[in-house]
Amino acid sequence: MPAPSRLDDLRGWFEQHASVLYCWLRARVKPSLRADFDAEDLLQEVWLRAVRVLPDTPVANPRAWLLSIAGYVFLEAMRGWQRRARLLAVSADGSQVDVTDEVTTMTRRVARDELRQRFFASLDNLDDDDRQLLLQHGLEGRSLAQVSERLGISTEAAYKRWQRLRAQLMQLGSPADLM
Repeated sequence: MPAPSRLDDLRGWFEQHASVLYCWLRARVKPSLRADFDAEDLLQEVWLRAVRVLPDTPVANPRAWLLSIAGYVFLEAMRGWQRRARLLAVSADGSQVDVTDEVTTMTRRVARDELRQRFFASLDNLDDDDRQLLLQHGLEGRSLAQVSERLGISTEAAYKRWQRLRAQLMQLGSPADLM
């Protein structure tokens, strides 16, 4: 089991980045698949995995570390992962760690936030390029140069598109901690 101070670190990181992780997971699931994949469940799975692989050494970028775990969770979900019957994780040393009430409460709070629900409704209307721009630059923190290369547009075009998208999302009520 990870040292108590490491679990405290993880709780702090999770509290700080849960909203971004939830939005990242929610935005990754296409509307047609949302009945099968619940972002709240996926976020709890991210917590379980993070407890299991929490390193003893400091994590330089907790958001990136948590997003990498979320990426694996998402890929597994897309390969047919089914909801777990129980919410227990096995840490690196083989001991069981309960998903604490605070993590469950936190994920429910993030998932049910009315402002985020309006934000998600606006996400469903984005075209694929804007969705990728939001995911990769806005939530994952990739540079506009990296995202523009992936989208096949110039960095300047990506910057302008990001500014328009950000203004549009802010006008629609994007939660402040997401941009």
